[in-house]
Amino acid sequence: MARLSLNILKLPVENLDRALDYYRDGLGFRLLIRVDEFGWAQLERDGIALALYIPGEGGGDRPPGGSVDFHLVCDNLVDFWRELLGRGLDTGAGIVSGPETAAFMDLKDSEGNVLRIIQSDTDSN
Repeated sequence: MARLSLNILKLPVENLDRALDYYRDGLGFRLLIRVDEFGWAQLERDGIALALYIPGEGGGDRPPGGSVDFHLVCDNLVDFWRELLGRGLDTGAGIVSGPETAAFMDLKDSEGNVLRIIQSDTDSN
């Protein structure tokens, strides 16, 4: 049987420089490639391939802002939150948890995209 896997997550941005600062310096992604003529940059962290693109320039046409269509999972959300604070990143409301929900954190990037980071089931705290 044929097998599928995830290739890359794409996020629309208005300003590539500002978004790169957020994802590289704030979230700790490593820049792999940047192609300004296509309004495109690819980054990586922990095996996650992420692309930032300027709508209409080659990567897609969804406007920036609002909830993105994926969630990221973290094996230690408290440590990740501390890492972000150490990098000077605004973590908004911080970690949210409730009796019937997994702990999570919503981060609003420099372009208005909202990323949800969820604590994995294997809690290493």
